[in-house]
Amino acid sequence: MFAVAAGFAYFAVSTHPSFQGGVRPPIRGFEFSRPDALIRSSGLSRLPPDLLRIPVARNVLTEDFVDYYEHNENREALLGTLKRITYEHRLDLSEQLLEKAFGEPAEIALWRDEGGRLKNFALAMKQNALARLIRLLLPLTDAQVSSAGTLQGTDVPILVVTYGSRYRLLILSRGDRVVALSDPGMLLKAGEVKGGEVPGQDDAAAAVIAELLDGEASPFARHFQADEDLPARGHEIMLGAPVFALGYAQFVPDLRGVRLVFDDAGRWQSAVLLDSAVARHWNAASLWRAMPHGAAFCAALPVAWPSLMDAFAAWREKADGAPPSEKEKESLGKEFEPLAAVCWYQGERFYAPLFAAQFKEPVKKEEGLRWLEWTMRMTRAEHEIRDGTQDGSWIWEGRLASRHGKRGESGEEVYLTPTLAIQDFIFDAERPRDFFFFSPEADLVKRARDVAGKKYPALADDAKGQGASRMLAVVNPGALAALAKAEVFAALPRGEEADFRNAADAYLVPRLDALAKFPAQRLLLRASQSAPWYPLEWSGQ
Repeated sequence: MFAVAAGFAYFAVSTHPSFQGGVRPPIRGFEFSRPDALIRSSGLSRLPPDLLRIPVARNVLTEDFVDYYEHNENREALLGTLKRITYEHRLDLSEQLLEKAFGEPAEIALWRDEGGRLKNFALAMKQNALARLIRLLLPLTDAQVSSAGTLQGTDVPILVVTYGSRYRLLILSRGDRVVALSDPGMLLKAGEVKGGEVPGQDDAAAAVIAELLDGEASPFARHFQADEDLPARGHEIMLGAPVFALGYAQFVPDLRGVRLVFDDAGRWQSAVLLDSAVARHWNAASLWRAMPHGAAFCAALPVAWPSLMDAFAAWREKADGAPPSEKEKESLGKEFEPLAAVCWYQGERFYAPLFAAQFKEPVKKEEGLRWLEWTMRMTRAEHEIRDGTQDGSWIWEGRLASRHGKRGESGEEVYLTPTLAIQDFIFDAERPRDFFFFSPEADLVKRARDVAGKKYPALADDAKGQGASRMLAVVNPGALAALAKAEVFAALPRGEEADFRNAADAYLVPRLDALAKFPAQRLLLRASQSAPWYPLEWSGQ
């Protein structure tokens, strides 16, 4: 049996010309075993319309979302190539059967490109028309099909299908299992290839692909620690933290991902992938009692302070040539509670959120001033430090020319006002607690200080004290839509970007207006029977 299979593989490989295209990794540091996102679906073609059965998705995305994915350039080009091959070679494979292939159970792993877009993908499917098509392709000679040898350690042929003039798809099949890669560089090694030879293969990628072809378990689901079966006619979307952490995932490594599970009846649930030790001791109540009311979006995050201190040390060394000692770095890393918070507010720029962290112990004046002075030097901004001892605070205020800032009173200068404060809070009869606030805009830090002085409501007041300790995030769709709208049109001046602005007016604004109609929500972290995935409860304020 093995000899027959080996002979079939040899025949299949030798039938096609050797793949001679250029190969390069899709992104620097690419790891096939660590995708940035994963989609698992009981029926891939049903996923977009089923997603629209979730109320917020239905109102915000509209049917254009489904139409885009059904007529995506990449998908249309591949289908066109496969239809041409089946027609020209008189293959017994109907057009309806090809369309049906995209409605079978599948999982798609995705990786970001250099621009952060989820572009590169690996598709794994079973029991579908694609497997049959590949078996029919093996003995054919076609200008758009070439061979890249066999998967190392196996007799599985690797076919390269060129389609749409600039796309190349790697396809491997064994039995009723199919794996397709969007870029040859995901498996094949970069480098020069002599005539008649094929590129080498990455060992780790080849091992993962072999496991996908076995079909016993999903290495991609294992990476996301997701072992549960999908609900009947259900779908699952998982995003790793690097996708949504705006480049700061290294500072919050305990927050690893988010997950959305939904079905064709509009039922859905969400969860967060979180370190179990962090989740068990989660208590964000004091943070929400210190943050100002009215945020568009807020999140509490488990910060890896040692990692942040390493970056802080590098910035300080660059600023004044005097890196902090290891003792200083260690003490700074241990001064803060594990959780910190970040909030964006309507009326401010996206580049100017408010950050807050809580000190474990009261801060002495000289320690606080040293902390502020170090940060001051790193920004190289004009600055002053004010002693606000009477109200229990120390404040550093700066002024920094920036195109992202607000326009000054003269109407000409555009600047940011980076501000830090160490502020005492007294919650009821508890001991005073010191908080560290920072924002590129002084108004937000002032607002936080007003919360401490009982002059401005706290974000926890919106929750009426219910569940504040387990609160992970707050979303105010109305304020968030207004913030997004202002940011988009600030980047699209009418006189300079008329086409883009008109498109935003026609397509984006109605979607943001639809989003704004939803009520504000609190996201509460709940106990989990399947740690480290912790369910999120969405609770209206």
